[in-house]
Amino acid sequence: MRIGLLSDSHGRARLQASALRLLEERNVQILVHCGDLGSAECLEQLSSLGIPAYAVLGNTDQSSLELAAAGVNCGVALEPRAIVIPLEGARTAAATHGHDARLLHELIACGRHAYVFHGHTHASRDERAGGVRVINPGALCNSRHPGRPTVALLDTSLESLEWIDVPAKGLSG
Repeated sequence: MRIGLLSDSHGRARLQASALRLLEERNVQILVHCGDLGSAECLEQLSSLGIPAYAVLGNTDQSSLELAAAGVNCGVALEPRAIVIPLEGARTAAATHGHDARLLHELIACGRHAYVFHGHTHASRDERAGGVRVINPGALCNSRHPGRPTVALLDTSLESLEWIDVPAKGLSG
């Protein structure tokens, strides 16, 4: 299964649309946004590829009724704190934004998920914690590491992870 991972769009809809095109070119089968969408437009874009899309709210999204309403209307599975994503077989992944360190730790430590995805730090991450693979795709907006906008592509059948640079030149929003 090919999973496209995004985080920390912060309302940069044109940049996120560019990222979605790059993921579509790589034949992703599922999209997961790890929070700080920043606008209803960014949330609604997740349904544009016609594949299952999952998202969580981030710390800058928490009070956004606009995003909650958009999630219902556009068909994206949206949860405020964490979401469970079914994978092939009986495996699952979980996604959270990451600003609630206790929740992130609990998702990793519970042992129920093959993968835990998060954002918030604006830094890419790929680590193993016990039997769980913990992945942060980096950030579309204000990336700290690697210092440029990135998303990630996880292929669960190959256990491969690719970070994809998203060109930001000329994209102001």
